[in-house]
Amino acid sequence: MTGKRELSRLKLEKDIRTIGRKHLAEVGPVALSMRAITRELGMASSAVYRYYPSKAALLTALIEESYADLAARLEAVDVPSPAETWLRRANELREWARESPHDFQLIYGTPIPDYAAPPETIPLAERVARCFLDLAPATPASPVEAALAAQLAPVGGDRAAPVFAALSQMIGALTLELGGHFVGTADPADHLWTHVVHTQIRNLGLDSAGSPHPGTRPRQKQ
Repeated sequence: MTGKRELSRLKLEKDIRTIGRKHLAEVGPVALSMRAITRELGMASSAVYRYYPSKAALLTALIEESYADLAARLEAVDVPSPAETWLRRANELREWARESPHDFQLIYGTPIPDYAAPPETIPLAERVARCFLDLAPATPASPVEAALAAQLAPVGGDRAAPVFAALSQMIGALTLELGGHFVGTADPADHLWTHVVHTQIRNLGLDSAGSPHPGTRPRQKQ
């Protein structure tokens, strides 16, 4: 049973992360200030360091929380058809990114100066990737170079290669969309996104086993 002291600590850590995430959206990761967070909490400027000993530690906690939130949303999407699951998870990824653009940028955007994510964030990043990797056919629809298959051996070898390519394409498309780079061409990007994801499904061979052609379109952002 969790004691009162532990519950108090957990609540305060959550409060620090909540305010840190709000400031992240307002000023970005570079200008994120531990002093400003403690000021909003009404704490002594040194008190927050008992919970997060550095700005890097807080950034790591926010990154871990962002990955976990995204993974949970993707894992909640599960239907019998691999093609339909891929489409719905891709749409969920896009919806999450548009709802939480600063969280998306935190884990997939430009590297933060003087910060390197520690190894403990890797399993959470892999958890997100697994939501798509686990849908891949046992044999890729197209040949994969041996060097790439060997490099990806820990996560599935040649089976993983086309999935990583597709994930890279989705992250790239979302980066362009969130950055406003489709304005004047494919804005809003709903039709382009649907085209990208349907093309991935065909190229991955997800609809080649008698699965119905996926037809779920991304929800319009209000």
